[in-house]
Amino acid sequence: MIRSFYRAGHRVIIADAKSSALCRWSKFKHQFYHIPPPVQAFSDFKEAVRNIVEKEKITDCIPVYEESFYISKIRDELNCKVWMPGIDLTRKLHRKDKFIEIAKDFFDVPFTLNYADFDDFSNLDQFIFKPIYSRFANNIFIQPLKKELIDGVKNKSHWIAQEFIKGKEICAYSIWDNGEMKACCFYQPKIRFGKGASIHFEPSQYNDLKMSIKKFGEAHQYQGQLSFDFIEKNGKYYVIECNPRATSGAHLFSSYLSKIYFESQISDYDNLSTKGLKFLMLMNKPSLLFSKKFRATKDVLFDSKDLLPMIMQVVSMVEIIALAWRKGLTILEATTYDIEWNGDEIDFK
Repeated sequence: MIRSFYRAGHRVIIADAKSSALCRWSKFKHQFYHIPPPVQAFSDFKEAVRNIVEKEKITDCIPVYEESFYISKIRDELNCKVWMPGIDLTRKLHRKDKFIEIAKDFFDVPFTLNYADFDDFSNLDQFIFKPIYSRFANNIFIQPLKKELIDGVKNKSHWIAQEFIKGKEICAYSIWDNGEMKACCFYQPKIRFGKGASIHFEPSQYNDLKMSIKKFGEAHQYQGQLSFDFIEKNGKYYVIECNPRATSGAHLFSSYLSKIYFESQISDYDNLSTKGLKFLMLMNKPSLLFSKKFRATKDVLFDSKDLLPMIMQVVSMVEIIALAWRKGLTILEATTYDIEWNGDEIDFK
């Protein structure tokens, strides 16, 4: 986003709670602000964001990860256009059981209910259990044993039981402006960092799914970035989760991002190339270095005119590893420790 916006002539101001965030090193930013973490210091975070908007005369605020939910909460307090829906819709879409209730009018959905209402323990092999708010496929139980589930879940009302559908995974990413779909793309998460987020993005086409997403976004007059996870089985596409924020699909649009956000409606791109986080791909599986897939993949961080973000990945990773060590977290958990959003359990005061 930084590179695309800068090259289109926009002034790009960055704010992040991590002092060594990759964006800090880009030569295409105009200013970087290290701000308080919204999870641990929401009031200070809110004040910092408001001050930046006023000081820098920001016209468009585009959140990129789970800080999106905190920005959604203060959207009406910011004197600029915010590319996020209000907190009421955000909360419903991010909470897995509430989202399925909304989604069933637009998509095929798996049978889903709150775990507090689940009693079908004789058929556990047909279910997957997840926290109502989660990320990276963390803390999930797939076809668990009863003892494993009972020992692992303490607060049933904070979990869902969902029909386990085995099939092809498909991720969708779209950008919206007041109910108008600006762009939409699809990819399959074939390479992941551990069990979590995809780190390799190969574009696909799913026109029927795109039309369903279009109807969903229009019905909710959606604003900002909207992402979905689907499972394809026997010709049907089951939506299993929604992320009302950016996901890695943004990498596929790459240099087009400025045009998508700030120019007329453009929703069809046929020449998207395969992208990946090649550093993480090799960390995850070093043998990929010798594969054709790795060589054919364009690194999302590499830019011959902006090399520092790629070089400084090591420094950014050290900050995350140090945080993980101090707090007793996994590396993936540490990446979102300061920004993750868990719905009504967060005190926004």
